[in-house]
Amino acid sequence: MISKQRLSNFIIPFIFAVLMFIMLLYVYNEQSHIRRGGGGPLYRNLTESPAYVKRGFDAADILAIPDLSGKYIPFESWPLRIMDSPLPDLPKRTYLSPFGRKAEEFAVLIPIEMDRGALEYLNGDHSVLPGIFFACIGENWEVYVF
Repeated sequence: MISKQRLSNFIIPFIFAVLMFIMLLYVYNEQSHIRRGGGGPLYRNLTESPAYVKRGFDAADILAIPDLSGKYIPFESWPLRIMDSPLPDLPKRTYLSPFGRKAEEFAVLIPIEMDRGALEYLNGDHSVLPGIFFACIGENWEVYVF
């Protein structure tokens, strides 16, 4: 007959493993649901929008309508990595180089629009707080929504 101590040594890790597996399935399901298109009137997939990049950041650009004809250069495709951007003269860095470079600012612009349906949804009696989900974002970022 199996002792209670030996049984508990087996059951507790088993239950823990099952709970972790269920949690992983839940997260995977939520992520795949988001990638397939959320479905709500507020959902916007940023990868379906054009993206632009420029060197430097000016706080005045936050409140102005951006001039896409001059300063900003369109990205070719996603993912949006500065090192893979079409900007000229980007510094090259060897992997795990101990010699750092001076910090440089870049601005990435992704224009999106909220249509009438989304605005009506926000003004309705829905208890929803809109937000932005970034699957991956680098360190030291600032995000402005206007």
